[in-house]
Amino acid sequence: MTKKTRVTITIDPELLNTIDTEIDGIIIRSRSEAIEKFVKGYLKHQKIACILAGGAPSRMKTFDSSEYRPLLRINGKTLIEYIIEKIITAGFQKILIIGKQEIIEAIYSKIAPNKTILDYIEFIEESDSFGTAKTLERARNFIKNDFLVVPCDTYFDFNIQDLYKFHIEQNSLATFAIYSKTSFNSQYKGVVELDGLHIISHEERPERPKSHLIKTMIGIMSPKIFEYIPHGPVEWRIEKELIEQLINQNKVLGYLVAGEWFNVHSISDLEQLKLYLNYSTQKKAP
Repeated sequence: MTKKTRVTITIDPELLNTIDTEIDGIIIRSRSEAIEKFVKGYLKHQKIACILAGGAPSRMKTFDSSEYRPLLRINGKTLIEYIIEKIITAGFQKILIIGKQEIIEAIYSKIAPNKTILDYIEFIEESDSFGTAKTLERARNFIKNDFLVVPCDTYFDFNIQDLYKFHIEQNSLATFAIYSKTSFNSQYKGVVELDGLHIISHEERPERPKSHLIKTMIGIMSPKIFEYIPHGPVEWRIEKELIEQLINQNKVLGYLVAGEWFNVHSISDLEQLKLYLNYSTQKKAP
């Protein structure tokens, strides 16, 4: 039997009364056992999101600015603050931000004053850079349930709750949000083909795209995904080796989303996003 550790906590009286109702004298015989039950239940069903900020810090800067992409400011907030707020609004209780120490420190310095979002965040340092899938692998020991993956330099306003629900209903190993528009620019984007729900082909930056369906790199994954990432110092990217492996085994789904998505790699991308946000604000105004 595992030895218990005694702790002292301060708790709201009404919450304590609720906990006491769980004590039945048979299965749960004390407040300690009741609190332990609630904590285990919470951890078991906790929804976690991973924000990927890995790779060399020098490559995390925009092509035409000295600022890191997730820290570019848009109408008074950084890009990563927009991402975090959308993740929290969607009901995720913990956010893991994974990256090199330099990136993590820069992100922390910007968001530290915002105590509301800081409470949700845990930072994981990446030592070596071997691709986005290996960055994600750093979160392996923190993941118990299906989880959200979001790059640190992307903006979206589609419903990730619906994406999560679809993934769970389909019992999928991995489900990516698919962005569809009538016009197309292949720069920085991965183009996919769908057969029903299944992604059957994927190509990064194609000269002649086979479709206007773009994989956003925003997705929901099962913890079993880590079985598809090899151990050790081998390059393994979500957008290359991992997705090709999943396509070959018919184990990756696409979910068409309604809403906008921006991949922010340059000041030009940033200006387009600002125009969109300003236009959206004007539309909502009475």
